[in-house]
Amino acid sequence: MHWTKKNDNPTATTLSISTADSAAAGFFISFCAYMVVQLYMNVQVFPFDAGNYWALSAHIWDFSFPQQMRGYFYPLLLSPFKFLHDNYAPFGLLMFKICTSVFYAYFFAVLFPRFFSTIFGGKLTTLSRSIPSILIAIIFPGLICYPLSDAPSLALIIGAAALVLSGIKSETNIKRFGLFFIAGMLAYFAYNTRTIYLFSIVALCLLIFFTAKLHITKRAIGVLAFLFGACLGAVPQMAVNKGHYDNPSPLIITDLGNGSLFLSQLMWGIVVDRYETYTPVNAPGTPVFYANSAGENLLLHTDARKITSITDYLKLVMTHPLTFASIYARHIASGLDVRDGEVYTQTPSHQKSLRSIFSLAVVILGITQFLRLLFSSGAFSPAGLVEKLGWTTVLLIACIAVIPGAVETRFFFPVFYVCLVAMVTGFQKDLLGFKGYQLILTALITLSVYAFVQQSIQNPIYDRPESRMYNYSPGN
Repeated sequence: MHWTKKNDNPTATTLSISTADSAAAGFFISFCAYMVVQLYMNVQVFPFDAGNYWALSAHIWDFSFPQQMRGYFYPLLLSPFKFLHDNYAPFGLLMFKICTSVFYAYFFAVLFPRFFSTIFGGKLTTLSRSIPSILIAIIFPGLICYPLSDAPSLALIIGAAALVLSGIKSETNIKRFGLFFIAGMLAYFAYNTRTIYLFSIVALCLLIFFTAKLHITKRAIGVLAFLFGACLGAVPQMAVNKGHYDNPSPLIITDLGNGSLFLSQLMWGIVVDRYETYTPVNAPGTPVFYANSAGENLLLHTDARKITSITDYLKLVMTHPLTFASIYARHIASGLDVRDGEVYTQTPSHQKSLRSIFSLAVVILGITQFLRLLFSSGAFSPAGLVEKLGWTTVLLIACIAVIPGAVETRFFFPVFYVCLVAMVTGFQKDLLGFKGYQLILTALITLSVYAFVQQSIQNPIYDRPESRMYNYSPGN
């Protein structure tokens, strides 16, 4: 009988138990790591963007969501904790810390490592599940402790990707289309939380259509099921937009009277290497940026006021490709140097050399290991190169898309997390699976990027980037 065959392969049974045990242990260790950093930082006040999300969560259940550039979903997730905080202050913040730690521990230590190993290969162990979480708690403590969109949006797109993959591999139509439907909802929630994930929604639709081994009609139905799920998730946003703009659009409307937010970010990116928020002790916080001299020189010969559309910006890029290649390379280097991992930093960045070197060494080593997995083949690479590139696009396109704009290091969180997982799961035999050239390459790149960033941040500018763009204002 078929059910007796489960006992015929004790190795498979042992492997299944081991995987389940590693998931439980990895979840617990990751939860503890996130809670430790929450309690250590002991954040009591949420400033700037974090404060904005926290304040918006009070306007969900009375249907008074204001007209602004953020979606409804993340404030909805925060609303129970905001209610508890307003009525039982200490308990509300404690529950926020506990529940966010549980949320991140599940998505980052349980769900994603399993998804990653299915696509790219590698070993699932307690260490491979928990070490990335521990390193994230060290490198990006602010993303764990503050209600910001970067970590939850990545978790949601991971959930969507995992469901799409399960749907593609499912053998029954009802289960397959149901998984695609729920994945569509999660993908929309990720976009609603951070709009740059709109590109990931497109990528997931293409993966469903081109990688599912189904008749073309079923693949098309799969895409429609995914989009129907996204449409259901968009209903509250459509109601918000209908009320404010008389337009039931499912999109987050970011053009609020001052022109395109995306274009504004692109223009900032011409003159900004990196952007931070400096909050010295016993003093009001202030934005700070580090100027890009190549971009400033370019705008000396360009009237920035005449760049009023994305088309105008692209024409400028095509006219000066080498200059923009240099600008984008500086953005990447600055984004990988996470010396401001608290987000709202209280120490000037040029004084954080150890944090800089540590974050760079870890992520660059992880990138080399990820590239090995991406281009490897055989038993340890379950998916083909094209398929792996597709899933990589889903996970990292949000980072790629922000490179031209004003870079904050938290925007590179997906690169760090994916590459940290690759670093500890991408071993075929043991934890000493690094090649000699990887270590040498990592050291050289780390020192080079560190030297560049250290020089770049010597002269912070406590003003808006428009001060370097002739008081540029999009649309004027």
